[in-house]
Amino acid sequence: STNGAIVDWDVRQDNFTWGDSFRRVFGHDYHSKIFRLKDWVDLTHPADRHLKDEEWQVFMNNPHQDRWENQFRLK
Repeated sequence: STNGAIVDWDVRQDNFTWGDSFRRVFGHDYHSKIFRLKDWVDLTHPADRHLKDEEWQVFMNNPHQDRWENQFRLK
């Protein structure tokens, strides 16, 4: 679960802010760079990318949706 890992995602600026647990749990440290949706997609397990890409697009294209939860396998 990434519940403690993602602190914020500014959708308009396409910028993720990570909690400290992201590094601890997943072994990735993104405090020193701007992390964008493309970076998240690149971390997604290759077998899941197509499905997750479709889910991202549905979320991004719905102006009334302000919260999104999902599960990911990361590589």
